[in-house]
Amino acid sequence: MPKSGFKVELYGNANTRLPETIKMFLVIHQANLPITIAEPDNIRKRLLGQGNVGIIPIYDSLYQANQFFREEEGVFDVVYYEDLEKYKSQLAPFIRWETLPILRPRYF
Repeated sequence: MPKSGFKVELYGNANTRLPETIKMFLVIHQANLPITIAEPDNIRKRLLGQGNVGIIPIYDSLYQANQFFREEEGVFDVVYYEDLEKYKSQLAPFIRWETLPILRPRYF
């Protein structure tokens, strides 16, 4: 690989960006230019259908909603439960719900 003084790192974890990110990576790599792809293990998991998808309430925006989840959970994409429609029963065994904390009134 030639020493050109630069290295390109691609970051395209969103579903809408992943295909073009991979295409760009392959073209640049085939040209023997220095390139890396951010978080390759997470991308590999997603390509193999092993990635985690977060479920959020319908009243929240999907935009950057993956930030509601802890980084170690590896959630890059989110959906509304209602959008699962007829697949809810098939996906139910794979859904892990977080328990909500008990809300108690605060006394002053």
